[in-house]
Order: sequence, then C-alpha cells, then structure tokens
Amino acid sequence: MPRLSFSLALHHSQVKPSIRECFAAGSGEDTAAIGRRCGDDGKGWDSGARAARGGPLAAQETRLAEEGKPAPAATIAEAQWLVGAWSGSGINGAEAHEGWLAASGDTMVGTFVQETAEGMIMFTEHMYLMEQDGSLVVKLKRLNPDLTGWEEKDGMVTFRLVHAEPCALYFNALTYRCDGEGGMVVAVRMKSPMPEPQELVFRFRKVSVPAN
Repeated sequence: MPRLSFSLALHHSQVKPSIRECFAAGSGEDTAAIGRRCGDDGKGWDSGARAARGGPLAAQETRLAEEGKPAPAATIAEAQWLVGAWSGSGINGAEAHEGWLAASGDTMVGTFVQETAEGMIMFTEHMYLMEQDGSLVVKLKRLNPDLTGWEEKDGMVTFRLVHAEPCALYFNALTYRCDGEGGMVVAVRMKSPMPEPQELVFRFRKVSVPAN
C-alpha cells in the first residue's frame, strides 16, 4: 500500500501520539514498540487478547488508494449520516468521543477527544470532512490539552477518499462505516512486521442525534 508519511515522534510536551498517528501505516516499528509508546505495556499487542484490549487485528476494514487512480466522485451529502455525537473506547480502553456538525456549505466540522484512564483529556483532533476536486477528503489537526498544536501553522494530516457506499466512507487507510442500528466502526491501518497488514478498530455508539 502507499505508506502514509506520518511523523511518529512525540511532541515536546510528551503527550502520547494520536490514535491515527500511532496506528496509521508508516512507522516501521513493531507492534509491541508501538503499544509501549502509545501507552500500552506492549504485552497485549502480540497476545490472543489484543482485540479485547484495543490492539491491532488483521486488516479487514480499511482500504488503500491505488497509485495513480483518481479519487471517486462524491459530495458532502454522502457523509451526512456521520452528523451527531459518538462515544466508545479508545487507547487502552479509555473513553473516546467523536462528533460531527451538519455541513456548512461543502464542509463538515468534526472533533475527536481521547481521554486518559482518569477521565482527563489526553489530546483532541479538529477535523474537516470536505469536498475537494470533486471528491471528499478528511483533514485534521491535533491539539494537546492546553490547545498547543502538534502540526506547524499550515500543517495538517489528509486522508483522501477511496470508495463511498451508503453509510460507509473508505478513505486511504481510514474507514468510517455504520455498524448496525446506532453504531459506527472507525478503523485505521497501521504498519507492522506481521505478514498481514494490521489495523486498529474502534466501535462507537451514537449518543445524540441533531434536531431537525
């Protein structure tokens, strides 16, 4: 797959990297090292219990962009099902939350919050899901609890659309899809030394629906 060129160095504040940064492809680290750096003791990543602990699984949810293939045509209307507030488990089983506002023009604004085990903010992400060049992209910036940013002033992380279906959006190494009534799966692909591609899967439940 075309590797996403994410920096995996910790910010100077020593806040742990984001889910998408830790577990997206491109690190070259083994799963135990990634687990230790992202807040795990490293033991669960290579055990049979890793799925229950939020560890990586063989890739089944994510898709990858083919080199040279243009992004498919799509509009922001195809992401409308994301609107609302979602909650589930994140790093080490701590609470994680994601929310999306209804579109303003051709852009939806979203937030992601990863809590610590103590219920404090570990980091947040400010996200745009927007139309670009006749397709869709997710663009995000990451913030520490004190609102200092991880990226440079004009820097951001971008995921371009690979495929869209009713109630599912597949970006390059990042998936959003419905999971039964009121559920959502978010999956991100990571690089590991294992023979099969690995990914981390989060299962969220919708906790609020915007008023009509």
